[in-house]
Amino acid sequence: MAAIPILLYNAYGGERLLVPVSLKDGEGRLGFVKALIDTGAPNTMLFENVLEKFRRLKAVGFSPPKYSTLGGANFERKTIGNITICLRDDADNVIEIEHEGQVGVSYNPQVAKSNPLEMILGLDFLIAHHAVIDLKNPAKPVLVITE
Repeated sequence: MAAIPILLYNAYGGERLLVPVSLKDGEGRLGFVKALIDTGAPNTMLFENVLEKFRRLKAVGFSPPKYSTLGGANFERKTIGNITICLRDDADNVIEIEHEGQVGVSYNPQVAKSNPLEMILGLDFLIAHHAVIDLKNPAKPVLVITE
């Protein structure tokens, strides 16, 4: 069991739950992103601004295509294969979790450029890795992973 500290972030009209994430692929470390924990999102996704940041990630479309909507914007979901999501727990240990990487690609260039999100940890991640949000101590919320 791991307790990952959550950062409270005031954006989009209210408090949001963020967790710093380090990503790795088959070639090694990619770098850091801020992941929004979104219990209303069915899929864990990176966004196309992260593809620009980590140029070696290549997105491949699904056949048939898959789509998601976030905040009224439509995104085509593409796969980048398995990635490793690295989280630091409250004891300063690194927890590495392999998960299928998907990227949300917007058809609207204005949405793509203005999207401040880098990554969403969605329900697929939370369910697959038995993760729950623990708000018992509001000053120190944690994401508890029991996998």
